[in-house]
Amino acid sequence: MNRSPSSSGFGGPRSPLVAKGAGLLLIWGLTGCHAAAGGTSGSPGTGGSDSMSGASNGGGVANDGAGAGTGGSTAVNCVGVGVSVAPTPLRRMTRAEYDNAARALLGTQLQLGQDFPPDLPAAGFASNRGEPVSLLGVEKLMSAAEALSAEAVTRLASIVPCAPAQGNAACAAQFYTVLARKAYRRTPSASELAELGSLYAWGESNGGFAFGVQVVIERILQSPDFFYHFERTNGAVQAGPSGNVAVLSGLSIADRLAAFIWHSLPDAALLDAAEHGGLDTPAGIVAQAERMLMDAKGRDGVVEFFNEWLEIQKLGTTEKTATVFPKYSPAVRSAMWTETATFVDFVVRQGDARLETLLTSNLALPSAPLAPLYGLPPGDSLTSMDPLVRSGLLTHPSVLAVHAHADQSSPVKRGAFLRDRVLCAPLPDPPPTVNTTLPAIDPNATTRKRLEQHRANPSCGACHNLIDPVGFAFEHYDGMGSYRSLEGTLPIDSTGNLTNTDVDGAFQNASDLSKRLAGSAQVRNCMATQWLRYAVRRKESAEDACSQQQVQAAFSKAGDVRELVLAIVQSDAFRFKSLKGTP
Repeated sequence: MNRSPSSSGFGGPRSPLVAKGAGLLLIWGLTGCHAAAGGTSGSPGTGGSDSMSGASNGGGVANDGAGAGTGGSTAVNCVGVGVSVAPTPLRRMTRAEYDNAARALLGTQLQLGQDFPPDLPAAGFASNRGEPVSLLGVEKLMSAAEALSAEAVTRLASIVPCAPAQGNAACAAQFYTVLARKAYRRTPSASELAELGSLYAWGESNGGFAFGVQVVIERILQSPDFFYHFERTNGAVQAGPSGNVAVLSGLSIADRLAAFIWHSLPDAALLDAAEHGGLDTPAGIVAQAERMLMDAKGRDGVVEFFNEWLEIQKLGTTEKTATVFPKYSPAVRSAMWTETATFVDFVVRQGDARLETLLTSNLALPSAPLAPLYGLPPGDSLTSMDPLVRSGLLTHPSVLAVHAHADQSSPVKRGAFLRDRVLCAPLPDPPPTVNTTLPAIDPNATTRKRLEQHRANPSCGACHNLIDPVGFAFEHYDGMGSYRSLEGTLPIDSTGNLTNTDVDGAFQNASDLSKRLAGSAQVRNCMATQWLRYAVRRKESAEDACSQQQVQAAFSKAGDVRELVLAIVQSDAFRFKSLKGTP
């Protein structure tokens, strides 16, 4: 991780506003606010409380992803029922969003958001919705603002619209007007610009042009308008079956689009479209979404979805026992993540974008750290492999290593992950009296044999009969994802039987299972649901049934992820805001 330079290298007094922690107070003032901004664009309002009753854990609506075991939506009549969406509590940036935003604003390579307290999840994705900032979090925000502003002015010529030697108040004003508009995702008010002008003047008088710019940057980065996603409406209220709703303003749609597709801030083109009515219709939103997805920054949003959905962000903290896996190293972990990121970006933004390709493609990236694992010469491009050895995302070393133990594979972890994240059929927690200790490694027995005791125990069998047979499909891959023919000296049995799905039946190995899942309507519905959750950063509720049904139907036609993204940005859940609870 990059570390920021100390701001102490820039001498001179600090602005009273900055020195007294005004930025901290501004952020802290919202830490108890659990409601999103309503009202008209440009004026904060109030929103409703979080209401997630009846939420689905899976592809189904209000049935915990179970029901008939298909993962599809329970039939809902959405014709002529009006707009229905769940309340959306105020959300702050995730760590990744903060780093991408800082890069977009200042061109920095620092990643200080990674030092923030962990993001608070919702439905398996980083959200920070409806949760206060801790005092530690506020202090980290202040430190990051100080470090980023100090580093930025070391590259003054690259960030201001004039030569530093010619720096003056007019040049500074041009700079911070543009910066504030981009950071706040709206045109700053006259009073906001006046405050920034006063800060610049104070800084310039005490430390010169560079210090004046530094103070202004630090102030902008500590503004709630930067750190929070305020969701304002266009003021037009309509009645819906679950309460009053309103269309989000164009600027709030722009903010949602940028957070969803770029995991960052809107660019000038998107803000211009928002301010001139370009995002007031579904067609206008789709036009911008298509442009953004194909932009280079589109990679960030796509990669982050798979990073969180597959849980491979855990690679950074996934350790392996050195005596068992001596080749596992930080370089290998990084290469595993890069391989998956490269693959999903290639398929979704450059390839056919089909779920089938994601789940069955035999492409691998044998970079220098991973080449020994694959038994291939090092290369820097995606390479075809034996499809029985590598078949889609579920056989990527990144996924297999994260969902395994430090010293061995884990059919239980891998099977539970697949049931929860791929089939949207999560299992209940085990009874508190169940012994969850893994059987000791026995050189005379395979992992499969040792785990038979789970299914033999009546209190364990109900769940493990669903988990273990799926996890055994991946037993040809050890705890770091290397393909193996034997477990020690014992032959591996990777056969299994898929149950409680819409594609039940026997399979021979991971490749066979992946092909079966690629043809599953339940998996397609689950994927659509996961993308919807990622887009709105919350769990779907019964009030979102029509939006969920809409995006699932769009994805079921061809399993095209790009078409799924476009369906989501047109959905009611994305375009509207519930006013339930608003005075």
